[in-house]
Amino acid sequence: MTNDDVLSDKQRMALPIFCIQLNVEKACAEAGISKQTFYQWMKNPIFKRELKEMRRAIGTQSIEQLKIESKRAADTLTELLNPCNPPAVRRAAANDILNYVLKFRENETLLFELYEDD
Repeated sequence: MTNDDVLSDKQRMALPIFCIQLNVEKACAEAGISKQTFYQWMKNPIFKRELKEMRRAIGTQSIEQLKIESKRAADTLTELLNPCNPPAVRRAAANDILNYVLKFRENETLLFELYEDD
């Protein structure tokens, strides 16, 4: 068994730091290692894979949270269309809604085109 086959405790403790702190120098300082050590660790396929998977999991959790909150955001924009709000506020809300719908439609169209090619 080589050093590339298993992660050390220090590597495991550093993984979350490198997920949250994207500045390598700051992350190294927080993890108590040198940049040279970090780049050496990145040559280890297990460390690299674990870091990638942890970052992906954090990203997925963030996206799921945003999806949940998007309903509240849409409700807020809809409420801003209320005639009791100043015209500038209503116009800005309407503009945002229309832009978001257009972007959604564009992405939806691209997605369908992507799957049609399969």
